[in-house]
Amino acid sequence: GRAVVALVALLLGLGVLAHAGMGGLLTGPWYANGDRIVAQAAALLPVLLGAGLELLMPRIRRGGAAAVMAVAVGLCVAGALVQSVAVAQQGLGRFSVVSPDDRLAFSWLAAHVRPGERVLNDHRDGSVWMVEATGGVDLPLFGAKPGGGFEADPDWADRVYLRDHVAEIVTDPRARAVAEQWKVRYVFSGERTFADAPRLVDADALATTAGVTEVFRSGGVRVFELPAS
Repeated sequence: GRAVVALVALLLGLGVLAHAGMGGLLTGPWYANGDRIVAQAAALLPVLLGAGLELLMPRIRRGGAAAVMAVAVGLCVAGALVQSVAVAQQGLGRFSVVSPDDRLAFSWLAAHVRPGERVLNDHRDGSVWMVEATGGVDLPLFGAKPGGGFEADPDWADRVYLRDHVAEIVTDPRARAVAEQWKVRYVFSGERTFADAPRLVDADALATTAGVTEVFRSGGVRVFELPAS
């Protein structure tokens, strides 16, 4: 019990440091996100309830402690329910990389993309789930991250170039050629990115590009249509 309490306190402390921007000094990159560390501390709390119940067992065995048993079980169940609801609300709401506005954009694209077209996207946002959300109608140019360092792979060079220079598509022949090769007509900019990573598709630049039209917006989600070749 003492060990669990100490570990919970340590994790909470690391979580505070991570939120203060100092998590990288003590943890690996994955745990520089304070919410992940605090979630691990929360996951250990039911262990403390179980330890408390174990300490009460001698009294329960001596008889006359049905009420104690009921209270102990009730505390364990209540703790588990509260934690489950909190995790579901946080995970599906605040921390989900796919927002309701993203799904509205997926539906809009599904009604407008033509067969064989791909949607230019940022693999760091929720756009990689447009395939699942539309039953394969929406096809992103970048799916789930293929692996570390994929952007330096020659096979991805043209697609990466288009992503980085799409705002110059009117004046850049190479960008236009890649868009035509991959049948890219729409560009998707999602509302959230993994771990608040920097965005790779510059929606603000696209909004000021002559010939590019913003055809959908909901919340922080934007869809642009590129000019015809």
